[in-house]
Amino acid sequence: MYLRNLFLLCSSIASVKVVVSRAVDTTTSRALNPRYQSRLHFEGCNSTQIKETELAWDNIQDFMKELTKIDLANDPAGFDFFGPYVAEQSRQDAIFRVFENVGKFPRAYAGGKRVNIFCQAADEELFGNCDTAFAYQWDTMCKDGKCPCKTRDSDGKCDYVGEDGNGGIVETMDPNAYMNYMFCDSHFATPHVDDLIDQVQAGEEAEKSKLQSYFDNQESTLLHEILHGEATGAIPNDELVITDVYLKIKVLRHHNQLYDTKWVDEYKAIQMYTIANAKILARSISDEDWDWTRRNSDTWAAYAMAKYVEAKLGEYPSLPVVEYSNYTLDSNDEPENTMLLDTQEGPVINGVVYQEETGNDPKELTDGNTDVGTEVAIVKRSLNVGEARSLKLVARRDEEYPAWYIEHLNEAKKIARRFS
Repeated sequence: MYLRNLFLLCSSIASVKVVVSRAVDTTTSRALNPRYQSRLHFEGCNSTQIKETELAWDNIQDFMKELTKIDLANDPAGFDFFGPYVAEQSRQDAIFRVFENVGKFPRAYAGGKRVNIFCQAADEELFGNCDTAFAYQWDTMCKDGKCPCKTRDSDGKCDYVGEDGNGGIVETMDPNAYMNYMFCDSHFATPHVDDLIDQVQAGEEAEKSKLQSYFDNQESTLLHEILHGEATGAIPNDELVITDVYLKIKVLRHHNQLYDTKWVDEYKAIQMYTIANAKILARSISDEDWDWTRRNSDTWAAYAMAKYVEAKLGEYPSLPVVEYSNYTLDSNDEPENTMLLDTQEGPVINGVVYQEETGNDPKELTDGNTDVGTEVAIVKRSLNVGEARSLKLVARRDEEYPAWYIEHLNEAKKIARRFS
């Protein structure tokens, strides 16, 4: 279901790990300190869900302050998720502005107005998306966040009535908008980031160098949703809405792996969720279209989690490696250890490796999630209006990156080969 300016984090994006999170210590000085009295208004949430959300919110606020101290120009993760342009001071300033702004929304202040947090028990009265989503977010001008659903159409869906014609959903950059978040039961089945780090470190050696292993946690989902907000994400991002970007790109794969070794290519739609997709976006975007990396929510969340995990472990888990290698469609050799390929016809994705790395298969193209042009396109995830822009993706060559970064990738590939 597509709803105007409602952003969803779908449950199909990542597997749910059911673990017991650490108990939230409500006897700490922070919990008792009046300056930490929350502006978060909860509805449909039990006491455990309230405590879990408050803990995740506080964890994010604390770490945002640390992110602004990072030297982006010498940071491998910065180049991984924002491309070769992070060496420029103006690009670094643009990135830090967003993280600094998110850090200005502690529970005690939250932009000076209440923030509505809904849990799955309230989902039926709202948009009814918890059957397919981890979480979703929307901005409204009404204080309780319910105005889009005050009346229903003949199908029982939110009617979007109101004086403004769309039921109070914010369409413009309005710093006075109220922030609303829905967190489904599947979200609370994932651990907090510290618990997940411990879990991964106690598990299989092959998973420890993969950033995705640490990514499915309550903090990354909450940050992903916070960044969708007008006041928290878009306004400090030069009024670029931070959304869930689609990439339309050719996918290289066997037509029939059992009987046909010939490689074929076809256009597919890939939503830029997950670590691998965020890296693909950064490695294939041109300089003039760099703003599209700033429009993708998981780009920001992935980078934040990369730095958090690195701070906890003393090492950046840098897999998967995303880079280009030369390949032509007339070859029968199956390429390995690469995700992006530069063929005679332009950039494509190695469909076999892509599926192994992400666990997802690229989606069939439809008019609903991409344009129908012949060029590669990046498409904004909008829920009623399909804002799209066609552009030529580029293969960012090694020469465009610092030598130390390419050496970092080479070392990471050695780790990948060790577990392949």
